[in-house]
Amino acid sequence: AYNQHSKNLFNVFYLAFNIYIDYENSLSCGLVNRKIPENYNTSNGWIDNGDGIPSLNEIDYNNIQQFSDNETGFVLSYNRKLYNSKSNLTINGKAVLHNVLNYSGQGLSLDIIYLQKFNNINMILGLNNLGAYKSWNYLGTERFESKGFIGAELRFENHIIFNSALYS
Repeated sequence: AYNQHSKNLFNVFYLAFNIYIDYENSLSCGLVNRKIPENYNTSNGWIDNGDGIPSLNEIDYNNIQQFSDNETGFVLSYNRKLYNSKSNLTINGKAVLHNVLNYSGQGLSLDIIYLQKFNNINMILGLNNLGAYKSWNYLGTERFESKGFIGAELRFENHIIFNSALYS
């Protein structure tokens, strides 16, 4: 699938498929690409006259260059039904490649999600971005906070009546 977001400010392409599936287990993978095609590097655009105050006549538009921001991720997802199919455990391993200007980064992270079904109520509990980091070629390593979430969904005759989630 392909989406253009926010009046073509960025584009997202994603593809997913199942590798293996049976009654209790599934293994799937996915590829996601996010691209911001028209960024502008303005870091060399201001030629200061010495007063430290930017003004329009100090901007050299020839020194402003266009660049793209391109990030590609790969997801490997394992899902297992537990306790007579009343609950699921999902583990997602994620790898990412990110290019911005002359910088490139590679990273990894992990998500763990638990779903419990009670008659007409589904409860979900999860942690995203466990151990998440991105190592850049010139900038060192960027670390990301893990984010927890809890959610609930109320159903009646297979229709969602209420759905809510709380994220940390």
